[in-house]
Amino acid sequence: MALKAYRATPGFKETQEYKAIQEYRATQGFKETQEYKAIQEYRATQGFKETQEYKAIQEYRATQDFKETQEYKAIQEYRATQDFKETQEYKAIQGIQGNPGLQGDPGIQGDPGLQGDPGIQGIQGVSGDDGLLPNGTAIGNTTFWNGTEWAVDNNNLFNSGGNIGIGTSIPQAALEVQGNVAINYPFAYKIKDAADGDNFLKYEPTVDGLQLNGSDAVFITTSDPTNATSGQDLVVRNGRVGINTNTPSQGLLHVNGYYADPFGNYTFYATGPNTGIGAPANLNTSIFATHRVVAGEFNAISDARIKNIDGLTDSKKDLEILNKIEITDYHMIDPTHGTKPIKKAIAQQLETIYPQAVSKSTNIIPDIYEPANCESGKIHLENTLEKGDRVRLIFEDNEEIANVTEAYSNHFKVDLNVSGKVFVYGCEVDDFRTIDYEAVSMLNVSATQALLKRVEVLEKENNKLKESNRNYENLKAELETLKNSVLMLMNEKNTATSSIEK
Repeated sequence: MALKAYRATPGFKETQEYKAIQEYRATQGFKETQEYKAIQEYRATQGFKETQEYKAIQEYRATQDFKETQEYKAIQEYRATQDFKETQEYKAIQGIQGNPGLQGDPGIQGDPGLQGDPGIQGIQGVSGDDGLLPNGTAIGNTTFWNGTEWAVDNNNLFNSGGNIGIGTSIPQAALEVQGNVAINYPFAYKIKDAADGDNFLKYEPTVDGLQLNGSDAVFITTSDPTNATSGQDLVVRNGRVGINTNTPSQGLLHVNGYYADPFGNYTFYATGPNTGIGAPANLNTSIFATHRVVAGEFNAISDARIKNIDGLTDSKKDLEILNKIEITDYHMIDPTHGTKPIKKAIAQQLETIYPQAVSKSTNIIPDIYEPANCESGKIHLENTLEKGDRVRLIFEDNEEIANVTEAYSNHFKVDLNVSGKVFVYGCEVDDFRTIDYEAVSMLNVSATQALLKRVEVLEKENNKLKESNRNYENLKAELETLKNSVLMLMNEKNTATSSIEK
């Protein structure tokens, strides 16, 4: 009894023995011994609850120190098990539920009681949904909320694991979009290197247009191997525009390279080994314009060191040729080329007398120039076309040069499956003539020189005639003087004779 009383004192609880006992009693091995079972059965009796030990244990167990011990944690874990609920201790703690007593008057609020033992674990509720979305049926599809439920089989936004596709399930780049992409002002589509983001594409509100900005330059390129000038096709750099050069340095527009275009006989002044009259050939053309070119000045390359000079021209013959050119007044059939009256030469007429100033190329002529209706490529219009001809067709939203596949007097068919109103401009010809007015100008210079020579000869003859005329006038004056002298002598003679006779 003395030992039990001692073990109930606070002094014993501070000893190593007490701590060793508590640590042992918290182990699973102790809970399987007969001693543990006997202790539990005894502690469940009413006699134990009337002892000082029980009271001391209850007081200690109500302290914060006890709640921080392994014993307390072990007790709580054990009391939550089904095994504990089957013990006499549990049943004794629970007791039989008595009848409710009469409601008494509320008493004075007492001090908080000791922490009671944890209640019995309630029955587990019904398992709820796991919150996971259902599995999709295709790789890469991305879910989205459609307003009613989660859609898991939609490829509007597709993730292949490496590439992202919008509107496509087979993205071939890090991001591929099938459809329109809108970037609202003032935001821009930026292309960045490791240093900056000065390369961008954005809307420019001051002109309601598009601004393409490059940090150093803007390049528009092609990679077609059949293109003789593929590469840096169009470059904007240092305030200049370059075509087929990435370093434009001559003028505001610098064109480097050419295409070989078909032309007929021509007169040329170029950077080649020869300058003069050429036979029909493909010309290396850098700039071709269907309408006029306006400039404050034109400088033609004409250095003697790039030419094989055959000799001076025969200006007398050039004058004869110039005199045969028929200057004609006319208007253009196509008013888009201008509506003012024109006074110039006609290529076909000039070709008969000065062929080296006329060239031939492939172009479209307005030889039909009529509106019509097109039904799946069939155009109802009287014509003189033949199968294989090519015609320029102008539709409401675009224009095409189409091949004639069938031709009849009142209609023809082309290789276009289109319908609607169409304006039939005319046919493509391979003998479209152009005039080298620079050659005509030089012909005029040579002819003018011939006229100058004639004028100079006439001036010399005129000077001779003037000299002869002056000599004649002098002789005439001398003759008049002599005549007057003779008349005076004759008068004097007559006067003397009359005096003698008297």
